[in-house]
Amino acid sequence: MSYPVWSSSIERVEAGVRRVAERHGDLPVELLVLSRLLVGLGRDLAANADELFREHDLNESDMRVLMQLFGREDGTANAGDLVASAAQSPANITRIADSLVERGLITRQPGVADRRCVLLRITRRGEHLVRSMLPRVSEHARRTFGALGPAEVRRLTADLRRIAATLAEIAAGEKPSEEAAP
Repeated sequence: MSYPVWSSSIERVEAGVRRVAERHGDLPVELLVLSRLLVGLGRDLAANADELFREHDLNESDMRVLMQLFGREDGTANAGDLVASAAQSPANITRIADSLVERGLITRQPGVADRRCVLLRITRRGEHLVRSMLPRVSEHARRTFGALGPAEVRRLTADLRRIAATLAEIAAGEKPSEEAAP
């Protein structure tokens, strides 16, 4: 695949952080390297997914929205729901929805209870595309995380959820809780 692999340069990043720490002794080198690694891996995962979906003229964000709609019992959601569940800004959801509507993968329709609320609904064509991609998505996930056993996946997922909860607390202006590591 042709996507850039940022995470292959983590040693250079770590060396850079260590050089900065030499000039400022109170730097949490391991925590800063971990932070950079998470950001870089996120970029690599997104670029990798973009490559996976490119043949269908989709990117990772488009597919995430389609998957969110596909996963709902009635295949619908309002844009506000997708902002949180697809981890996109309102402006990005609008851009993604415009693109998916243009390609016939979703539709827009007024809400039943409140006609000012616009519902996005996955079309049969969109469902077919998601179904056709699921085996490739599954295989890609297995290959990406194949070096980890089931217990390691559960532990890493739990650890990342704790970091996510801390970031949510910080964003809400709360003092992060200090849980002891198990």
